[in-house]
Amino acid sequence: MFLVYCDESGDVGTLNSPSKYFVLSGIIIHELKWKQMLDEMIQFRRDLKSKYGLLLKEEIHASVFINGTPKLRHGAHRNDRLRILIDCLHFINSRDYISIVTVRCDKSKRKDKDEVFYRTWNFFVQRIENTVMHKNFDSPNSIDTAILVPDQGNTATIRGIVRKMRKYNPINHKSSYGPGARMIEVKHVIKDPVFRDSKDSFFHQMVDVVAYFARQTYEPNNFIKRKGAKKYYESKLSAVTNRFATAAKTINYIVEV
Repeated sequence: MFLVYCDESGDVGTLNSPSKYFVLSGIIIHELKWKQMLDEMIQFRRDLKSKYGLLLKEEIHASVFINGTPKLRHGAHRNDRLRILIDCLHFINSRDYISIVTVRCDKSKRKDKDEVFYRTWNFFVQRIENTVMHKNFDSPNSIDTAILVPDQGNTATIRGIVRKMRKYNPINHKSSYGPGARMIEVKHVIKDPVFRDSKDSFFHQMVDVVAYFARQTYEPNNFIKRKGAKKYYESKLSAVTNRFATAAKTINYIVEV
């Protein structure tokens, strides 16, 4: 079974929103590698403590690290907080047993926040389903499944999306086939999502960094621009980005909807 740790960046609002895009990223890891990654993350956090004074119990939250004032016992200059995030990207990219999938929604093409949220999660679940079904995640099993592990928030809505896709999931035909759709029920994403609070999960803190830099690819803030960090998702996560998530030639295989 694959565990899909999910987190979002940006908001879903379509009126007076500071962001044009809503992004959802996932770090996908097989259950047989879960303990290995946990142990390696604990050691990585100990290294961050030695290097920057960041306590293991202190949450890494990318947007707060860059645009806010995180409450860290030993403090950290904004430049050091960026370096912590860069170290996270290097850590993720060096794990050859994980995959990353990201969906980016252009909110200007959607009528309201509900459509933004539903469409982004729908596409994300479908991409996980397709990639597991076609065996494009590294797995020791001939047949495998996945379970979503999102950050806390919107639990009922996300649960409802997954449940609905198991019963009603129309997929539009390719344009070359003409109009119409096929009903393809989701079968490989199993069970209800299991929600976790990011402050208690190193996995979610890592995927938070992934989602943050994915959105910065499209709408970088001034600090990210000054530091030349706009393309960090593309340049620093290239080894783990799943290239089967989309057939379109997008930035580092981000699914654009």
